[in-house]
Amino acid sequence: MSIAGQRPVRRLGALILLLAAVSLGAMALAPPAGAADITVACDGDTTGTTFTLTADCATTEPLTVPDGFTIDGAGFTISATDAGGPQWNGAIVTNAGSSMNIQNVTIMGPANGFQLCTNAGNVLYGIWFNGASGTVDNVIVDHIWQQQNNAFPSCQTGRAIRADSGGATRTVDITATTVRDYQKSGFEARAGVTMSVAAGSVAGPPHPLEGLIAQNGVTFVGVTSGRVENSTIHGSSDQAPGPPPCPLPPAPGACNPSNGTGVLLFGASGVTVTRNTFTGLGTDIGVAVSAGSTGNTISFNRVARNPSDNPDNTDATGIGIWVNSAAEVPSSATLICNTFDGWRSDRNIVGALQIDCTPLPAGTECERYSAHTPDVQGGPEAAGRATSPRPLLRPAEPVTWTLEAGDLPPGLELATGGAITGTLPRNSAGTYQFTVRATDATDLTATTELSIRVAPGCAPAPSPSSTAEPGTGPDNQPSSLVPTAVAAGDPGPARDATGSADDSGGWWWLTVAGAAALTALGLARRLRNHGN
Repeated sequence: MSIAGQRPVRRLGALILLLAAVSLGAMALAPPAGAADITVACDGDTTGTTFTLTADCATTEPLTVPDGFTIDGAGFTISATDAGGPQWNGAIVTNAGSSMNIQNVTIMGPANGFQLCTNAGNVLYGIWFNGASGTVDNVIVDHIWQQQNNAFPSCQTGRAIRADSGGATRTVDITATTVRDYQKSGFEARAGVTMSVAAGSVAGPPHPLEGLIAQNGVTFVGVTSGRVENSTIHGSSDQAPGPPPCPLPPAPGACNPSNGTGVLLFGASGVTVTRNTFTGLGTDIGVAVSAGSTGNTISFNRVARNPSDNPDNTDATGIGIWVNSAAEVPSSATLICNTFDGWRSDRNIVGALQIDCTPLPAGTECERYSAHTPDVQGGPEAAGRATSPRPLLRPAEPVTWTLEAGDLPPGLELATGGAITGTLPRNSAGTYQFTVRATDATDLTATTELSIRVAPGCAPAPSPSSTAEPGTGPDNQPSSLVPTAVAAGDPGPARDATGSADDSGGWWWLTVAGAAALTALGLARRLRNHGN
């Protein structure tokens, strides 16, 4: 992963981030000189604050959207090029005020790329929310990349959709939108922007620039909230030289590999990455959480990748989800029920823990219950050789289990080792939901919600009967006696008596000393008189 000159390297089995300059986008930038009003430069109709294209629109300069306007492309294309002119600087479409909305349009650069980057200070974006809020719906952004000469790494630009706050709180909602063939990043939000990417949006694949730039499908830098949901995200690889465009052997100054990602959280908090499908050719890292990112949730994603078609890039060190918890300013994230494919099994998760989403078995009343909490994936980044393959990764033992919230079924206990045991009592049928926490020896933690369903199963409890049933009790005695009202009288002298209970059958025994008669006031069950 690489941001504004960031170039991570591998040392002691960890990713050390070297930052040349990281701009969090706290200030809006003025549109480049020569920007044109889209309602003037393109053919279309204006109704209120909606401008609807009536034809394709070609431009050689950035186009600005009037404040508060919606641009409805009506299925047409806005295309840009810098061929024959100065290097492109700006976005193909950007805002002129504090809000804009873009919908139903394709925004694209030249299929063979913008001209070679000779001025690293120039920017190249497809859509740019530059200190503005707004929406993007049903849009395609394509071919946002610069031609390469392989003599030096790519310029850190070529971003399909980028949102900067301009020092104020901004919100950008992106739905049903595809960005592809970009140079640096697909969807990107910077400090102060809450960006949501959802509803079947697609990031990638990026333009193939292996060895020249670390590309990120979705990027959050310095934000305090954001969401990526129900989208498809392509990662990428920058870990080894290969064809094309990086030559073998690499040219001087070129092919300095870092890490491409599907999603990058850099100094970000409050971001939820959920129910997405990750893919990509030889992706280095599916989700990277770094630079003190905390309070983020990564849940119910399918984090997968395809093998690289570069035979020299075995990529045995790829990581599904990487959390830089070992840094001087550690990062953390809550991982819930993510699944993995295409990674080495012990490299699915590095720097964090996740409890598998294996359901617990059901139980039955009046029966013994025994189960174990689900397995735990992940573990701390292992120090050691910075070579491939990395040391085997597991949680640092011992892993301690605690009940975080909710209640276990009555009669059950959770041991610190993860065993859940006990006997389920009568009248405990129902479903019990609770949260458990696993903590390894390095204080990495994970939580998950579990449930146990308890079914009825105890034998019916004996109940009183209003009639005698001869021959059903011990010694052929009635199983029930019918009480008879008697007049109150002198209770007479006290007698010694002893009683005992037999739990297995519900029998109560009463022995009266001597030959005294016994009068029972109330209902007597299965009474035996030993004397008379």
